[in-house]
Amino acid sequence: MGRLISFFLIEHCGCGGLSLLSRGYLLFFAAGVVSFTVLVSIEMRRLRLAAEYFYVLFISLIFGLAGARVIPIIQAFASPKGLSWQGVIHGGMVFYGGLGGVYLASFILLRARRLRPFPYIDIISLYVPLAHSFGRIGCFLVGCCFGRITQSRIGVSYPVGSPAYTQHLSHGMIYPESVKSLPVIPVQILEAVLNVIIFAVLYAKKPRANDGELTATYLILYAVCRFFIEFMRDDAIRGIYSGISTAQYISAAIIIAGIYTLLLLNTKIRS
Repeated sequence: MGRLISFFLIEHCGCGGLSLLSRGYLLFFAAGVVSFTVLVSIEMRRLRLAAEYFYVLFISLIFGLAGARVIPIIQAFASPKGLSWQGVIHGGMVFYGGLGGVYLASFILLRARRLRPFPYIDIISLYVPLAHSFGRIGCFLVGCCFGRITQSRIGVSYPVGSPAYTQHLSHGMIYPESVKSLPVIPVQILEAVLNVIIFAVLYAKKPRANDGELTATYLILYAVCRFFIEFMRDDAIRGIYSGISTAQYISAAIIIAGIYTLLLLNTKIRS
């Protein structure tokens, strides 16, 4: 399947392939944001939450998009080249930063308006993995967040100008005349599938979950998946420190905090 996709990208898309893939990324990213907003809104109406919660939802999404740029900006600032204005405007987005932006903005706005954080936060946590799966499919199409080089049948090659091609060329793995990158593991698809599984687990747990349980469970499940997926990724731009990626450090912290929260919630319920 990977070879078939590579053939289509390189032979049929040609030089315009990257442009086509970029549009696909934007399409799936938009689909993720729209589906998330619609599903959360439907759930809030079902629970008859106040109209102010809808205001919090839309504002938190804006902060989420801004938060997704925070980690790349920090990494650029810490790099030998330092941070430039171009580095602030242009560059990728990090999921953990976006998720943190949504949660933080939601808590601040809810507290300011004296609204209960739950079940609103749990609703967000329920549908984030489903929306995230759309985003990872978009990442697969454009070639960002790519995996390690592989000779297996699932390997996918990307056209000139893609992140995988650029990294392989800069590392001397391919010639300047090459029209495609080396085949890489499609880890984005794997993460998309895992996100759908996480959503299914959360949805099954929803009827009997207490306040905060869905959020803690989601964070633990995703952080565990993300920690191990990072071993299959190869995009150096995500930041590697002492052999561990930025996302793995964050995942480890989330797992510890999530388990502690679940234990705390269970203790409160029993008491």
